Amino acid sequence: MKTLYPQLRLTDPSFNYVSSAKTDIRETFRRFSSPQNQDINKPLVEPILSPGAFVLPVEWFEILG
Repeated sequence: MKTLYPQLRLTDPSFNYVSSAKTDIRETFRRFSSPQNQDINKPLVEPILSPGAFVLPVEWFEILG
């Protein structure tokens, strides 16, 4: 699995902390719904599967639920 590192660290003096009470959630959704982020087929996390691994289909979990 790839490790993602933030482009701006919390210890960076230019980091601007905004408390959750003052965060405009609409801006967050606007940022993620921008045209550059429209690739919905791209997973957020890419799992690493061993070549000989056994993978259960999603339907198997739906039966148990």
